[in-house]
Amino acid sequence: MFASFSIVSGKFVQNGTHVQVDVLFTRLPAVVFWIWLQLLVLDLANQRLPDSVTEDRLNKAWRPIPSGRLTSSGAKDLLIFSIAFTFAASTVLLGGVYETLLLFALNWLYNDLGLANSHWCLRNLMNSLGITTIGAGAMTVAYQGIDDANLDRGAAYWWFFLCASVLMTTIQAQDLYDQEGDAARRRSTAPLVLGDSAARWSVAVPVIAWSIAMPALMGLRLSKDSQVIGYAASTCTGIVLSVRVLTRRSVSDDNATFRIWAVWCMILYSLPLVI
Repeated sequence: MFASFSIVSGKFVQNGTHVQVDVLFTRLPAVVFWIWLQLLVLDLANQRLPDSVTEDRLNKAWRPIPSGRLTSSGAKDLLIFSIAFTFAASTVLLGGVYETLLLFALNWLYNDLGLANSHWCLRNLMNSLGITTIGAGAMTVAYQGIDDANLDRGAAYWWFFLCASVLMTTIQAQDLYDQEGDAARRRSTAPLVLGDSAARWSVAVPVIAWSIAMPALMGLRLSKDSQVIGYAASTCTGIVLSVRVLTRRSVSDDNATFRIWAVWCMILYSLPLVI
């Protein structure tokens, strides 16, 4: 969705090319395959580690390793193959090779060096950089097959920075429903370090702030009727999300709230369409 909205908007190419939806559809299989490969490497690197297996036995027993359908050594072998295949596919066929290499580095820092566990702020930073890099790579893969679409790096990097900042300050919403497993592996997450109530406020306040600031920083004007919808969509969804995160506190509620957070992010990603 990040790549599709960004490309169709035409806001991040030097000549302002508006890519038609039917043209974008021809590139979507390559984009989806590239993202799938990146996630395969990430999941294998993450789930094969002993602490991850311990956590998954509590939170996600259906995953391949805790359910006994795959061994940790088998996951390691598959990881090595997947890294080689993903790099080769990005280099020869799909594009996005620089983003692939950056994701490999972030993956190593996040999982093997354990930076995701040492401090919740560092964990948020790693997540925000990783997710935004996947979005940037998906854009690169999509643009690679479209003629006369030269990326405007200044505009694109500003967009990436804004999106990464949103993730950096709100993605701790994912840790609210995972507290039992995170405590078992002694992971430093916002709810476990700050306390449950403080962590919820640390999500709710930035969500409201970004719901208003993001459209403004992207140049949307309340004086234009066509752009008011950007403010309305992000703010209304942000209010629902913030109220839920503060008032609905069961594990199932927190899981549903995180899904609403994902919808809210997609609404922010769609803002270039209404500029």
